[in-house]
Amino acid sequence: MFRASGMPDEIASGPGHTIWFTEFTGNAVGEITPQGTVKTFAVGSDGANGPTGIVAGPLGEMWFSCGLCIAGITTTGAVSVNSYGGFDYGATGYQDIAAMAGQIYFVADFGSGSSGWQLDTENPVTGAQTAVAALPAGTTADQLSAYGGYVWLSDNGGVESGRVIGPSLLRISPGGQERSFRLTRAQLGATFALAGGSAWLPETVTLAARGCPAAARTLVRLDPVTGRRKLYRIPLPAPSGHVLYCPRALQVAADARGDVWFAGGDQLVGERTRAGSYRYWRTPYGATEGMAVDGSTAYVIVGSEIVALR
Repeated sequence: MFRASGMPDEIASGPGHTIWFTEFTGNAVGEITPQGTVKTFAVGSDGANGPTGIVAGPLGEMWFSCGLCIAGITTTGAVSVNSYGGFDYGATGYQDIAAMAGQIYFVADFGSGSSGWQLDTENPVTGAQTAVAALPAGTTADQLSAYGGYVWLSDNGGVESGRVIGPSLLRISPGGQERSFRLTRAQLGATFALAGGSAWLPETVTLAARGCPAAARTLVRLDPVTGRRKLYRIPLPAPSGHVLYCPRALQVAADARGDVWFAGGDQLVGERTRAGSYRYWRTPYGATEGMAVDGSTAYVIVGSEIVALR
């Protein structure tokens, strides 16, 4: 268990089996070394205020989103800030930055609300920014991820020309070609993971259900080729004494083997292997607020602490 100096917001694996995290309110970026040392780098004085999403860059550095900018940070804490040329930042605060093929991807807003959002890239060497694709009107961009040669973006939906648009998952190629996969209301606000050629999402609308019904512990696998969905009911773990912990899924992540990890609000983190078996770990508190996987170890944010599960 690792204690941050403030409240971690997002988390990602970095070079050399390091783990990095952001602290929005503390204007800081932190690193956990393989030896277990926690380092914190203040970034607010560099103009990188309010860091949120974070991702490993192509040159051994980390990149994070920070309001009106994106910024790179080296392993020694040196920060380079790149503004959007006056654009307002468009994402709403999850893992909202991605890296692929030597480029950093982010969402920018031209000041006209969600109707002006677009997916952009920045070259981390030259600093050149390039527009990739205009996002559909009504988009409320949440999470960005890169996988399989595409950038994936979760959209909680909104209103377009007076018509309510439901949540969706967008897949965008480097050339700007878009494909939208409509989601159900049960996946509204869900994080997603990409593994084994599929997108994985948790069901979230049933989390207020009493007890631990099957519908409250469900993973959804989306086939990006056919668009078909398949539901997987998460089995109940063995009771701990007289207590039955419910494996609800709020956060999902994937590892290099294609296993899917999930965490919820009932002191449990679970792993679904590609073979379909399940393993569980207990966390000291209920709510998990972010998760990353490095090798066979999952790191989850629980309050002001980051818990490593092996």
